[in-house]
Amino acid sequence: MMSHIYGIEISIQIGNYLIHRAPRCIITYDRHTVLSRAEIHVPNHVFGAAKNMLSSLSQFPEVSIAVGYRNQEPHKWKGTVDGWKQGQGNKRDQLIIYAAGVELPLVQKTICEMWVDESAPAIAKRILETSGLSVGVVDVPQEIIPRMTLATVPVWQAIQQLSNTLQQGHGCKMKGHALWVDEANVVHFAPSDHWQDTTPVIATGAGLIRHTPAQTVCGRNKVETFLLPTMRAGMRFTLKNSRKGITGIFRALRVTHSVEPDRVRTFLSC
Repeated sequence: MMSHIYGIEISIQIGNYLIHRAPRCIITYDRHTVLSRAEIHVPNHVFGAAKNMLSSLSQFPEVSIAVGYRNQEPHKWKGTVDGWKQGQGNKRDQLIIYAAGVELPLVQKTICEMWVDESAPAIAKRILETSGLSVGVVDVPQEIIPRMTLATVPVWQAIQQLSNTLQQGHGCKMKGHALWVDEANVVHFAPSDHWQDTTPVIATGAGLIRHTPAQTVCGRNKVETFLLPTMRAGMRFTLKNSRKGITGIFRALRVTHSVEPDRVRTFLSC
């Protein structure tokens, strides 16, 4: 499907079916929940010649989405269908398909093990191997953990437990670490700016559409800008809001890419 906005291209494939037009496509990354998700709105008539499509949705078909600017390498998202529903109201002629990202094994797979006097990197690697994914960068402090027990917990929670142990029991700074799966289905656990090549600049008159500053100490800034297809949760960006006198480098905790025929946006929460 090609967006009506010149210069933006997006293609969606669900199982063996290529979707040529979609009224709406949303990809969301959340640093705290680890799992990325996609929501795809598809007109009912698209499946007119594919009566088996709806029944096959229950068989967890693979989903792939490629979105980006023309003549540039697109950002690719992959996952599997985990639900769908018929649209309501003015969307009753649409099928809304929900998909979970490649991080799903980190949520579904569990680990039950115990270590005594083991190094933190070795524990982290063993936890990640339990997911069944290939393990990439494991960048954690070289601390020896006297004792650690995991009682049948999801992989992502086990990694969080290790982080808490390092931070609270050994004084290590773990706030900047993140757990993520790259486009090659390789899982990493490292400082979340480890894999960022460039830091985008969002400024007044140069990409900044809307900025709502945090209203409380624990609140989040919300930033709306034009499509930044490579942005993912955990990445940093520079914000320059001259109207509100706010300038700084922020880490995106939640990233949402929204593609519609007449509007293409990236929303950042930090």
